[in-house]
Amino acid sequence: MDVGADDLITEEEFFQVKTSIEDFERIRRALVEKKLNIENASLQWIPKTNHEISSEAAEKFEKLMDAIEDCDDVQNVFTNADLKD
Repeated sequence: MDVGADDLITEEEFFQVKTSIEDFERIRRALVEKKLNIENASLQWIPKTNHEISSEAAEKFEKLMDAIEDCDDVQNVFTNADLKD
């Protein structure tokens, strides 16, 4: 956080650093200068709000997402769906 990141999320085996697109490269360089091992540095679409999907619609939604991901022309799939358990 001392390099100017917006948020730091601690996972079991790694840290996820969130920052604005404008600060992305500056933050990445600062982390490299601190000799931190960066496994992946990429831009991601992160929703500001999530849309809750009911359990009835979840199966259809997951099939749709699988079909989209299986398309050879698709590189990444982002969603703001919040699937109920």
